[in-house]
Amino acid sequence: MATAPDADHRVGLTSRALSRDGAPWVPVSGEIHYSRVPRERWRERLLLMRSGGVDVVSTYLFWIHHQPAAGAAPKFDGDLDVAAFVRLCHELGLDVVLRIGPWCHGEVRNGGLPDWVQGTPVAHRTDDPAYLDLVRPWFAALGAELAGLCGPDGPVIGIQVENELYDQPGHLLTLKRMARDVGLRAPLWTATAWGGADLPPEEVLPLYSGYGDGFWVDASAPWDTTFRAHFFPSHEWDDPGVGADVRGTAAADITVRPRDEAFPPATCELGGGMATTYHRRLVPTGADIAAVGHAKIASGSAWQGYYMYAGGTNPAADLQESHATAYPNDLPRYDYDFHAAVSSAGLPGPSHAALRRQHAFLRAFAPLLVDMPSTLPEVRPAGVEDTGTLRWALRSDGRTGFVLLSWHQPHVPLPDLHGVRLGLELPGGRTTLGPVDVPAGTLARWPVGLRLGAVEVRSATASALTLLDPTTLVLVAEEGVPADVRFDARATVTGGTEVEQGLHRLPHRRGGVLEVALDGARATVVVVPSGDADRAWVLDRPAGRLLVLSDAALWTEGDALVARASAAPEVDVHGPDGWRTAAVRAEGSPRP
Repeated sequence: MATAPDADHRVGLTSRALSRDGAPWVPVSGEIHYSRVPRERWRERLLLMRSGGVDVVSTYLFWIHHQPAAGAAPKFDGDLDVAAFVRLCHELGLDVVLRIGPWCHGEVRNGGLPDWVQGTPVAHRTDDPAYLDLVRPWFAALGAELAGLCGPDGPVIGIQVENELYDQPGHLLTLKRMARDVGLRAPLWTATAWGGADLPPEEVLPLYSGYGDGFWVDASAPWDTTFRAHFFPSHEWDDPGVGADVRGTAAADITVRPRDEAFPPATCELGGGMATTYHRRLVPTGADIAAVGHAKIASGSAWQGYYMYAGGTNPAADLQESHATAYPNDLPRYDYDFHAAVSSAGLPGPSHAALRRQHAFLRAFAPLLVDMPSTLPEVRPAGVEDTGTLRWALRSDGRTGFVLLSWHQPHVPLPDLHGVRLGLELPGGRTTLGPVDVPAGTLARWPVGLRLGAVEVRSATASALTLLDPTTLVLVAEEGVPADVRFDARATVTGGTEVEQGLHRLPHRRGGVLEVALDGARATVVVVPSGDADRAWVLDRPAGRLLVLSDAALWTEGDALVARASAAPEVDVHGPDGWRTAAVRAEGSPRP
């Protein structure tokens, strides 16, 4: 398997899910390139990633950045000190996936190979002995820097070899062996699986992608079906479009492969934004980015991995992919902002809020989600051009579940839907949600049959955000959708309006708190107003989980709250006695 022989006690892998330290786990990985961010800014970038719900940092190791000249030793100082970067991740409680290439891409010249390697007359990216002789010293240098950070108690949980290599499974095994020979070990060895990639069976964990649009297609081309498909819940994971430009093969001519059922469905390149090219200058919205991630959760994703999550800047001019270096796209000489959740200047991007709500949901409900496969409804869209049929799926273990509605896409507007009814067949009987209106732009995670201790939330038309404790559920109201929460008809409920027996409503723009009592048991449901959704932060501290409403970017240091602000702001914090206003420590304004 992809975990043997480097399996350790920290990370477990089955055909359905992952675990960490024995606990169910849905990893959220975010890509940041240490060599594209000033070293003095690493910490704040990582803190913003962590407060956004990222718990695994993935990073390319661009050979061309470390060793641009032949004959000189690779540099590992300053912004190139990858070992210091990995140690900092560990200090902040973040695990690491190393994407060691040697060919990486990342819109870097030669895919990250130094010019002197690219210019050597060898069969690159194959088992040509002359090529391997070039790679071996580079891997040895990485081993010398990083081997001490690998192992059962180290932060490195995954290593990816190569990238978008479709037809060389033997070469992937060779690279894995070479990396292990120099001390690079990880419980997970991974490889990119899109584009019909032929991967060595049981040797690497296949990881998939999902981009809602891409710079690599012609400027005049219509919105491609390979992009449109990612706004639909689906059980098809391969994507023939990503990398097709560099490969020189049209997406329509690529034979996709079914997902390997030996491994859970997992991703490493959900579009956390998109790069800008000379010929195609995309500006994805936060909703565009969040909708792709949301659709993958609905599809059953066991690992949400984003490329990029934090943008950066090329360390020198002309290190980018360009026509001059025989690549099909002209990228900016310096900028690699990527419209990411954390910008190249260190500011939270438009997608940060919506993504962190998804990630808070995954963290809180991972113990349930790992046993909740995705089920698609009998009536579903006829194709990617269908804009009239609601896109949704059910994640359920047969008793408890989450209804995930995915009703947003760019370029082609979706209409508001009215009077929608969703019928769910569960062992406890049939549950119907609705009738309810679903406005365009809705990305919802509605709980059904969710137990809060001895109290059951039979259904709710507001998105599950987190659990503050086993009997306190936090929901976020959807814009334009009343938050209807159904309990046992015998329950005593304060707050909201009882619109029928057992069904209690809170206006979506006001939210509120429902206190529930039933047979001596108590539970609390907090509903965040729809207008405050982007102000919601769920932050884990040693003292417990916090729900905070803040316009300023936040993170935690120990039990303390810290705001990215020039002056200490006041924030709203929810605790056992309800909402209170609190002052938090301010840390200086971001700098690129």
